[in-house]
Amino acid sequence: MGAWKSYWVATSHLLIKNFKLMYRQWSDILIIILAPLLVTFFLWLSILTYANTGGFTPELEQIKNPDQIDLAVLPTCTPVIKPYCYTIAYVPNNSVTTQNGKVFDVGTWVNTIASQKNIPQDQVIGFANSNDLNAFFVKYPNVTQGAYVFEDYDFDNLAQGNITFQVQYNETYQQVFPLGSTPAFQLQVVPAMILAMQGLLIEEFTGVKMNISLKSSENPHPKLLNSANPLVDYGPLLWFGSYTLIIVLLLFKIAYEKEYRLRIYMKLMGQRHSQHFITWFLFFWVIMTFNTLSLIMWGAIFQFDIFYENNFIIYFLSFFLFGTTLSMWMFALDMICK
Repeated sequence: MGAWKSYWVATSHLLIKNFKLMYRQWSDILIIILAPLLVTFFLWLSILTYANTGGFTPELEQIKNPDQIDLAVLPTCTPVIKPYCYTIAYVPNNSVTTQNGKVFDVGTWVNTIASQKNIPQDQVIGFANSNDLNAFFVKYPNVTQGAYVFEDYDFDNLAQGNITFQVQYNETYQQVFPLGSTPAFQLQVVPAMILAMQGLLIEEFTGVKMNISLKSSENPHPKLLNSANPLVDYGPLLWFGSYTLIIVLLLFKIAYEKEYRLRIYMKLMGQRHSQHFITWFLFFWVIMTFNTLSLIMWGAIFQFDIFYENNFIIYFLSFFLFGTTLSMWMFALDMICK
């Protein structure tokens, strides 16, 4: 009994030592106190300004007067991964003669479209067949905006007066952070490519100069379900980020003991490894509990629905267990790093 009593007495003194060291560092105390308040305040500010920013899903917000997209305009590509890009690719890059003797040259059509749409010639590339085109897409992804593909059966249809062809496009969404992403290729590039080629072929076959002007727009709609919600978009990042900030602060304290060999000196005086981990874990447990209760308190003060519509135990454990998990990772980093 005497050995256990002295063990726990020494452990309690070490725990008190940790709190005294924290008490002497007012900057650390301010960070622990202000972190929950600041992240909650910034989240509250984002709610106030969300109507203007649109969040990560602006397409779900109310739209009264939707923007019109002019399909007569074919956007040029923008180099992202490589220093070059291609607005239009096409197949085939040689003239084709059908069984009834008609000759078709896709390259001439595409170059005419490029000239009409002010597309530089270095942004146009041709391939002998669709296999070569697809192999190029695989080898050099995200450098080609769209492609016209004419197969043999398309030329047979054209010889009979029927317009058929295929438009391939890059389906990678364009990121417009922080306002989300937009499928611009499907909404503008593909319709514009189809309109340009159809108008040219109609003019080619009929001899009548065509001037087709089309625009598209989405339907006006009210605010949709699952629309922009700052608690969903920013809440986890900010709330759980406060724990990460505190963990970094506390990790410095453990590293300080290790760097200046204070742990070795305390070991020489009889401290055990178990006492070291127990005291620091209890210290972290108290700090994480304080941070959890602070987040809940400030969230309730700022009247976030999540703290009124859910059970206290649910969101308390969600926050507290996350902080406890980070504490375990901190001990792991402390043991790995020298």
